[in-house]
Amino acid sequence: MDSLEDFKKENLLRMHYYGDLVRVFFLIDGILMLVSIPVFNDFLPVPAVISIAAVFFLVFVAGLTNPASKQVIILNVVASALSLIVFEYYAVQAYANFGVTTKLTFLFLVNQLLALVFLVALYFSVKTARGVFLK
Repeated sequence: MDSLEDFKKENLLRMHYYGDLVRVFFLIDGILMLVSIPVFNDFLPVPAVISIAAVFFLVFVAGLTNPASKQVIILNVVASALSLIVFEYYAVQAYANFGVTTKLTFLFLVNQLLALVFLVALYFSVKTARGVFLK
């Protein structure tokens, strides 16, 4: 009987596991952030080393992502939620300060794209967490 229950739990987790997608979205955001740091270094609200450390953390979390670790699943939710808030805030700030008619329009667009990708990562992270914790 235990093996049947284990099989059901494993199947349920597999049906609701989207960590592979979250990993890809984190990698996409990490690459986009890393490429844009040199371009916008003068306009970033933090030193470049902090931005590079954020990329490292994001890619590190992506590498840890797996269905067996509930802690990492929660970490994915937290990382994507906080990143969404930060990048959407800076997208709004870039738009308010520079508009879309300057050469810094690209700063707004990059921040908005990052926020959108983190939004999708948050969605799939929460779906995974729901599947793991609400069996």
